[in-house]
Amino acid sequence: MSDGEPPRARRVLVTGGGKGIGRAIVERFASEEAAVAFCGRGSRPLDQLASMLSSRGTNAYAESIDVSDEAAVERFVANAAKAMGGIDTVVNNASLTASSGISLAPLLETTTEEWRRTLGVNLDGVFFTSRAAGRIMKAAGRGGTIINISSVHAHVPHLSTPHYDAAKSAVEALTRHLALSLGADGIRVNAIAPGPIDVNTEDDAFSPEQRAALARWTVLNRFGNADEIATVASFLASPAASYITGQTIIVDGGFLLKHGGMGS
Repeated sequence: MSDGEPPRARRVLVTGGGKGIGRAIVERFASEEAAVAFCGRGSRPLDQLASMLSSRGTNAYAESIDVSDEAAVERFVANAAKAMGGIDTVVNNASLTASSGISLAPLLETTTEEWRRTLGVNLDGVFFTSRAAGRIMKAAGRGGTIINISSVHAHVPHLSTPHYDAAKSAVEALTRHLALSLGADGIRVNAIAPGPIDVNTEDDAFSPEQRAALARWTVLNRFGNADEIATVASFLASPAASYITGQTIIVDGGFLLKHGGMGS
């Protein structure tokens, strides 16, 4: 390692780490011999993943929380830092999606309750986690990285998900602000905006016909997979990305190239 080169992530915190993209990210960093701390909703999948990783020699800590709960996030981040001996990288992946039960409705039919619930997880959770972990990383004086999982729908809205689209757009704006605020402390902040991703979960929101249609909206004519997002997260946390901050990396198979507007 050359002088001044940041260390590869060795202590990684991931929200929404129990399944889908989040689980793939947890497993990727664990395969790179990092300690991992992750949270999600529902203890069973978290405990199963932590047990599996621990059996392979990984320092793994898991906790079931709601990331829209500020106090719960503060406790989790503190517990994670204690379990790992610090924090080098944060991945804000926790998100309500169509697969996890957000309502699909036009703007004028979206309830205030659903709006606030979605932004509470998809935006407030990113802010709470980044603030708590950022304070720890700044105090440690070693720099670090924060990676926020956004969406192509921050760039191309869908008529039925105004709350989700607004939250993801705000996550990208928050990413730039965090990069500006924390850069002097050696903390880089970037976002990843996935397109259609096959997350291999039981709660797939799409029918076979819808999946085929979505695949056709990409240049590559296929869904991406969660490992392809994890690969980008690993890169952004590595010394190879040491001069990248305040950016959104779009990983969408060319979705945005083909899809200038989304009316349904």
